[in-house]
Parts: sequence; structure tokens; C-alpha cells
Amino acid sequence: MVESQIQKEIARRGSDKAKIAGQIIKTPGLLVEIVNGLSSEKASIKFGCAKVLLLISETKPEALYSKFDLFVKMGLKNTRVAVRRKAERFLRKHTWP
Repeated sequence: MVESQIQKEIARRGSDKAKIAGQIIKTPGLLVEIVNGLSSEKASIKFGCAKVLLLISETKPEALYSKFDLFVKMGLKNTRVAVRRKAERFLRKHTWP
């Protein structure tokens, strides 16, 4: 999988995940790259993208409503406990329309 520029920034140690989340809220087209990053082989990308998605869910949850099925799949089917917990945390936190 080829890493996008935003995924590389997220993976960079010490990157400002809140600032990146703000960028994605302003440019919704970038959301696809963050969601794709969840399936990265690199832990720094995978968990960084999960963190950014959680920050977006706290700031502007409606930006993620279209990805509801993805979070359900992550929460129910992922064998990685950390990924499953992040998905479950996201799902518990929000009421869906």
C-alpha cells in the first residue's frame, strides 16, 4: 500500500493529530486517506489514523456518519484488540441518526 502525504504526516512522531483532524474536517476529501490508513501494515499509520478519526468524532461526528459500517466492522471483526477498542469507543460515544 502506498502511503499518502497525510498518512506520512500522521505517522511522524510528535505530529499534531488535533491539527490534522482540523484539516480533514475542512477538507472532507482527505477522510478517505485516513480511513484507508486503518488497514496499513505500519502501526504508526494505523493507530495514528485511528487517533485522528477519534478526534474528528469528538469535534464533528457528523463528518463520520457515512463511515458507520466501517466502524461496526472494525469493532466486531478486527482481531487486534487495540483497533477493536478504538472502534468500540467511537461507537459508544455517538448516537447515529
